[in-house]
Amino acid sequence: MSPQTHLLRPAFTEKIAQRLRTGRSVLLIGTEGQGGQRLLEDLALLSEEEQEVFQLRMEPVGSHKALLELICEQLKMEEQPSIEDALKQLPSKSWLLISDPVQAIERLVEQQAVDSDFYQMIRKANNARVAFFTEGFANRSALNLKGYQEMRLPPLSYTRIKQELERSLPRIGDHSLLTNEVYRHVRPYQLLNFLKKELRHLKEPPSAARLLELRKQFDESQQLDTPERKVQMPWWKRLFSGWSKKKTQ
Repeated sequence: MSPQTHLLRPAFTEKIAQRLRTGRSVLLIGTEGQGGQRLLEDLALLSEEEQEVFQLRMEPVGSHKALLELICEQLKMEEQPSIEDALKQLPSKSWLLISDPVQAIERLVEQQAVDSDFYQMIRKANNARVAFFTEGFANRSALNLKGYQEMRLPPLSYTRIKQELERSLPRIGDHSLLTNEVYRHVRPYQLLNFLKKELRHLKEPPSAARLLELRKQFDESQQLDTPERKVQMPWWKRLFSGWSKKKTQ
C-alpha cells in the first residue's frame, strides 16, 4: 500500500519532502492540536529507501547539558562533548525531523544556554536536511533562521479526517457525525486521537448525546477557554471573534 494512503496532509507533506530531497530545510509552524508531530512522522514515510532519517522531540530542559543528553538519548548514541559533535555523528545529508512545540530551543537561547545560531548549527553540522516544527516564537528576532523556508500547516481537510476515522474505526459504519465534530474543533487532531481511543470498541456510530459528552470531556482535559465547539479558522478571525465578545460583555 502506498504511504500516501496514510498521510494526513498528502499534498503538503509531499511538498516538504521534495524540498528536503533537493537539500533545503523548512520551518513548519502550526497551532496546538493540528498534528505537527504526525506531520513529521508522515514525512519520514516519504523518504527514499536509502535515505537516513532521524527524529527528535524536544522537551523543556534547563541547560545545554540537559539538551545534549536528551538529543544523545533520542539518537541512541553515547554522550558527546557538544550538540554539534552529536549531530556530526549522523550520516551526511540525513533528514533531521525536529518537533519543538514547547519552544525549548528558544527558551535556552533566551537564557543564553545555547547560541542564537543554534538553528544554523543543526542545519550545517552534517549538511542535514532539517524539518523543524514549532507552534511559534515569542521573540523571533533573537533567532537566526536564515536558510529555512517557512511553511504554515494548512487546516485538516474534512475528507482526510473522515478517511482517518474510517481506517481507525472501521466497525462504526457512518462516520459523518464524528467527522463533523472533529473538523469543527479548534484542536482537531488531538480530538481525533481522543475519539479513536475512546470509541475503539464501538460497533455503531455514537449517539449525538454520547459524542457531546466525549467532546466536553476532551475540552475539559485540554483546559480550553470555552466549552462550546470552536471552528477551525485563521488566527486573525479567532482574535477578532474574541475581541468582539469582550466588547459585548
